[in-house]
Amino acid sequence: MNYLYIFFIFNIIFYPVLHGQGFTPIADLKRRNAVDAYQRNDLQEAKQIFESLLTDDPQDIQALYNLGKVSYAQQDFEKAEAYFNTVVELPESNDEQKKQAYFNCGNAQVKSKKLEEALKSYKNVLTIDPDHQEAQEMVRQIEKLLEQQKQQQQRDQEQQNKQQSNES
Repeated sequence: MNYLYIFFIFNIIFYPVLHGQGFTPIADLKRRNAVDAYQRNDLQEAKQIFESLLTDDPQDIQALYNLGKVSYAQQDFEKAEAYFNTVVELPESNDEQKKQAYFNCGNAQVKSKKLEEALKSYKNVLTIDPDHQEAQEMVRQIEKLLEQQKQQQQRDQEQQNKQQSNES
């Protein structure tokens, strides 16, 4: 009976690893603890746990994505952008993961005032899911803002040219 129990426990712990699934009960428990910390708004604890998951597996898509969310919540938009970009660059990422990462990357880029880059991120979302309403709206808003900026720059340039010609 003891051997059967040991065999059962061994399979629970090592089956996912042996069969390439990459999740172990320990990693799963860490992940749940990190999500709980995030939901409690204990961002520092969530960050530490997600980083420890990356130590175990540097290409852990969920940990990278969640570190992006934590960084965004901490208003570290550059770091959030980097984490979300890493998710979309990993060949193991599926379309849903890429779509979410592109969208959140766009949000971080907007916060960093990188409007052209944000526009590209939101358009990447629409490449995956053409009906994504939030991405469609963000594209419209950013295109409008960029057009307004372009017009303002033209007015500023015209004003500067007038001043220079008056000085001559």
